[in-house]
Amino acid sequence: MRAASPTFGYGDLDLVELDEQTPLQPARSQGRSSGGRLLPPLVAAGCACLMIAAVAYQRPQNAGGTTLRASKKPHVVLTVLDDAGYDDLWSSSDLAAPHLSALRDEGVELTSHYVASECTPTRGALLTGLHPTSLGLQRGVISQTSRWGLDPSVKTLADVFRSNGYTTALAGKWHLGHSSTEYLPERRGFDSAYGFLGGFVDPYSHYAEAPPVCESDCVVDWSSQSKTYAADAVAHEAKRLISSTSEKPLFLYYALPTPHEPLLEPPSAQYDDRLQGRRRIFGAIASHQDAKIGSVVKSLKDNALWPSTLFVVLADNGAAAAGGSNYPLRGAKGGVWEGGVRTRALVTGPLIPKNVRGSSYEGLFHAADWMPTILSAAGLSYGDGDGVDQWAAIKGLTTPPRDEVIIHVDTSSSGMTGAIRRGRWKLLLNVKREPVYDRTSESAPLDWLADAAATYLYDVEADPSEAVDLSAANPDIVDELSKRLVDVHAHAAEPLYCAPTRDEDEKARSAFRANGNRLGPWAPLSTDRSHCDDDGIEREALLAEACASGRMLASSCARALAAAAAG
Repeated sequence: MRAASPTFGYGDLDLVELDEQTPLQPARSQGRSSGGRLLPPLVAAGCACLMIAAVAYQRPQNAGGTTLRASKKPHVVLTVLDDAGYDDLWSSSDLAAPHLSALRDEGVELTSHYVASECTPTRGALLTGLHPTSLGLQRGVISQTSRWGLDPSVKTLADVFRSNGYTTALAGKWHLGHSSTEYLPERRGFDSAYGFLGGFVDPYSHYAEAPPVCESDCVVDWSSQSKTYAADAVAHEAKRLISSTSEKPLFLYYALPTPHEPLLEPPSAQYDDRLQGRRRIFGAIASHQDAKIGSVVKSLKDNALWPSTLFVVLADNGAAAAGGSNYPLRGAKGGVWEGGVRTRALVTGPLIPKNVRGSSYEGLFHAADWMPTILSAAGLSYGDGDGVDQWAAIKGLTTPPRDEVIIHVDTSSSGMTGAIRRGRWKLLLNVKREPVYDRTSESAPLDWLADAAATYLYDVEADPSEAVDLSAANPDIVDELSKRLVDVHAHAAEPLYCAPTRDEDEKARSAFRANGNRLGPWAPLSTDRSHCDDDGIEREALLAEACASGRMLASSCARALAAAAAG
């Protein structure tokens, strides 16, 4: 349907190794700061794991590593890991990740990094510098037959880079809309796009959001005819783009499809016999993923781009309950407990000041902060938005600018719900309490879905597992943070989420069939919601059909059906 297009790059960098060093990372500021559309600045949450490689712009007086001459523009590579849990990467308690660990040792780890609990809202915030509540992305994720997406009028990070003379390319996952051509990455600032449009694909067949054995209405979601293992194909495209870089600066959004379910054996899988249950196959996938990241870093070095590269790694949301591991954090993808919204992140590469390499940055950080932070590192302006530029603080030049993060706020069947972190305190408003999931079990417990929703308060600095509820002892803090969520909710954009009606679902599938069973645009942009099942009349029936026909993963069906039954 869409083929990758040639790209160009940027070379002949005038690099100087400086001896100056920046101050060590200061302690996090205890005061509240202002900035952005949501005041104080927010941090939101959510979908899988992400890595950004950005070439930083540094003036000599700020440098302790390699710096660029002011006339040169840096390259930027943004890589996303999908559904990688808190315990799945370089600080894993049971998995080896030598390439990521080496990158961590050369950089700065962000220890309080928050995202949305699912893919679409996190990726929207990441690429726009806006909180999901400002974008209308605070509810749900885009599915095969969804007729909604990221507002085409909103400027993306790719738009900014392209307007500043960059070649811009996507290699991997999009998940910000595909029902209309206006939603596609090629219309959102990317010169080329290779990979898939939806939430995930089978790694070999490239069937859209399907289990390993898709029985009916199996739709291919891939931009070529290749059946290569998805992570290998995306890494190959990333390296092709890097090797073709010669004249223009490059912005590469490298969005890996792993380690999202389904958990299938990768090529030349390497197993660790110490791992048990589903953790064994997950370990093989994580090891393969780590090698792919290492191969992209090697390509940057082989093509003489590494000396000018700032490499950032982070996760788009926590691991799924039946996927990876968020241990010791509570909860999983789809929920606002720490396991769903607090993910690993690091900034690394030769441009990191020498005396902060190997350190931890404890300042609160939100997915929307990446756009202003990356643009600041590249010497470009950000404009208006919710994100906060944290580049100077990461380098140790200033105190961290945030002390608050709006993790989530929306309306559910139980009323207004949400989560906020301010300093050491985290409030969870009107939510059901998830367990700390067993990373080896083949299935996740679902009995907690039948429990009543409640409000909780935790000191997550002292209690990251959210084990001891302190709400009863701190009613004033509960009241203050609850009022903050109410205020954000009152000023939030209307959610764009639109569950398709049965007629709209069939219309989309008919278009896919007419296109050779391939995913792609089928409808014009429209603000009309007649195609939305806003009352949920047909939602459960369509869910049951999808599960019965084998179009959904068994783990997804089990959780969705249990949640529907619980109400």
